[in-house]
Amino acid sequence: RRLEDGRNTEDHRMPAANRNDMQDVVQAALKVHRAELEGWIGQLKTLGKGVAADLFDSWKKIDEKQTERITQTEQSLTNFVGRLDGMGEKLAAKVEEGWSNAHDRLYEKNAGQVEQLGKMVESTRDEIAAMASTAQDAKGRSADLMSEAASSVQEYTQSLQKSLSELAETMERLNGQTINVEMKQRGWFGFSGEKKKKPEDNSKIKYRN
Repeated sequence: RRLEDGRNTEDHRMPAANRNDMQDVVQAALKVHRAELEGWIGQLKTLGKGVAADLFDSWKKIDEKQTERITQTEQSLTNFVGRLDGMGEKLAAKVEEGWSNAHDRLYEKNAGQVEQLGKMVESTRDEIAAMASTAQDAKGRSADLMSEAASSVQEYTQSLQKSLSELAETMERLNGQTINVEMKQRGWFGFSGEKKKKPEDNSKIKYRN
């Protein structure tokens, strides 16, 4: 009907054969556009599936690496604290043994030096206590680091889940999309006195959900 606007007079009315030919040309042009659009939609669906699979694989690899690093860090800190505890116990035993032997020897020679040796032992014990406190602080900091790492992994997981959800919504909208092809009124076969345009120059393609 739009192709016949302004041509309803006897002078401008086209023969039925010409109208049929024009409709065939229009349908042929639309068929090409439809085929191209269907091809684009198929490519977008394939691309969406590939992106989703790549995102899932990347998230899985990152999660595995983070878990492995946290486990290694925890194991290293546990070994370090264990070594400190063992060193402290051995050092305390040696100090006690040395203090006992020295006390026995020096007590006979000079009772005054025994008091000085006792102060040295007390100082050594204080140092051992400080080392134990430092080891405990290191263990507490390691727990904080592991908690922060777990929080970072959780935030990254949530971000990936959100991206996958948005991608799924986009694919659903694309799957249910209606495509309207609107032809501009142009000169066909020279009826309006203008040069014939290519089909892609005479059409508008609109996407509507």
